[in-house]
Amino acid sequence: MLYERTVSADGCACVSEELQRQKEDEERRHLEEMSEDEYDALSEEQKAKVDNQRLIIKKQRLQRSAHRVVLFVEVTCIHAKNTSIFPVLVLLM
Repeated sequence: MLYERTVSADGCACVSEELQRQKEDEERRHLEEMSEDEYDALSEEQKAKVDNQRLIIKKQRLQRSAHRVVLFVEVTCIHAKNTSIFPVLVLLM
């Protein structure tokens, strides 16, 4: 069972942060799984909020994906410097 606590002076992780993350995850899941009928039943203001949240989620997903690609290329280049494929990788970049 989770209990809400405040952050201690030494900055230790607290349960309230975990609860906040869980709420955000639930909201994100709800937005992603919302049916077309549910969306159509929303007011225009609510639709705008949902659209903005979906754009934020998509932007975060794209940023994570781009970050993974950059890391992969960096690791590949570091590894490739000692092999004969390094010039090919440089040309591809």
